[in-house]
Amino acid sequence: MSVALLISALHMSDAEYDAIPAKLRLQQILERAPSWHKPEQVVENIWVWSELVVLLTNRKRRALHDFIAGTVVIKVAAKEPPMISATIPAG
Repeated sequence: MSVALLISALHMSDAEYDAIPAKLRLQQILERAPSWHKPEQVVENIWVWSELVVLLTNRKRRALHDFIAGTVVIKVAAKEPPMISATIPAG
């Protein structure tokens, strides 16, 4: 989605960008976005909400991308880091 907005912003000249009041800039950029921006926005929203639903509905708190990749988070108790002693060379 950011790529689409970046493309539309880069197609504006500096003078044109500066002439638009700050409150209206995003609106103008969205109006100039490529035609694939809206369908991509729908797909992105579906992905984000499906990630959340899957994450909240399983005991291991695995998200959709974890199931696709076949990964599992393993929690390990933290150990104390080793003490590092500095020695000053003689001499």
